[in-house]
Amino acid sequence: MSITYGIKEFGLLSRISSHNLRYFDKIGLLKPHRDSNGYRVYALPQVAIAEMITILQKAKVPNSEIKTLLNDYTSAETISRLKKSQSELFGYIEELTSAYKILSEHIVNLEKINTIKNDLNKPFIEDREEVTVGSVALKTDNIIDFFEEVGRVAENASWYLIHDYGFILNKEEVNGTGYPLTVMYCTTPAVIKESPLTFKSGRYMSMYCNGSLENNSKVYDLMKHAKDCGYKLKDDILIENVSGPAIENDKKDFIIKVMIPIDHT
Repeated sequence: MSITYGIKEFGLLSRISSHNLRYFDKIGLLKPHRDSNGYRVYALPQVAIAEMITILQKAKVPNSEIKTLLNDYTSAETISRLKKSQSELFGYIEELTSAYKILSEHIVNLEKINTIKNDLNKPFIEDREEVTVGSVALKTDNIIDFFEEVGRVAENASWYLIHDYGFILNKEEVNGTGYPLTVMYCTTPAVIKESPLTFKSGRYMSMYCNGSLENNSKVYDLMKHAKDCGYKLKDDILIENVSGPAIENDKKDFIIKVMIPIDHT
């Protein structure tokens, strides 16, 4: 005697809701038998069919096509359609993998930002390792020009959502009223390849603070503090975005990091 299942039992086995099983019956996708009382009854081999329906649905194959495929499952046309679905799934997996990676990076960054918020405007000393970045030098008064240029090189207008970036400041050009932005650096691979720049390892006086990368008064304040502490300012100053346009709407709420290379005088 063959094994049969009522709709609820079959739903548990196939992980398909009773509602969907009734719909599949209605459209002829998965037809049950009927017992003497007219109730739907499913046979054991239909569990495998239900599983294949679920797989094909996850592969975004329409129900109408699934019905056609199952009616002639070993045909060349079915093989061709399954190969197409497999290729589309591979592309979808790549997109999901990329999205997962970006979300993971954002979570780490957001957790870092929430920790940093408790330590704003507090200078600290750090030793930084040598790192190679990409650089973009422009003669412009508009910071957006730098973003657009990196986007052009990277062929990705939203590059700043996934890569670090900041500016290199000539310490002689920083004063109480501001500073010019002439060189942007970033960790975007295409820019690194085209215009690599190496930051040497060394000791820095650093500080997280609110405000944008443009004419942030905290840069001058930290320079003055470093000198008052008896340090000699060695090379160019680095200012780096920590949170900005992707997270906050008002520039006063942005968080940047100021890094001043130092030596004892």
